[in-house]
Amino acid sequence: MGPRADSADAKLEMYKNISMQGYVYQKDLPNDINQKQTINTIDAYFIGCGLQTDLLDNPGRTQIDFDSIKDIFGKFNRE
Repeated sequence: MGPRADSADAKLEMYKNISMQGYVYQKDLPNDINQKQTINTIDAYFIGCGLQTDLLDNPGRTQIDFDSIKDIFGKFNRE
């Protein structure tokens, strides 16, 4: 789920920083969860399986915190 593979916005920002400064730090790249292709795809698969997740529906969370496994996979509610 890196910037080159997962988020077009982060990829463009990364390439811009590299071309202008010669380096880039991942903390300086945009990390909007709604722009993550992997999270959107996984959420669509779960919805297709009849599982409801909070991967994209949590309005208070706009960034992924990789310290918590629940932020990567979300909570699963079987309703």
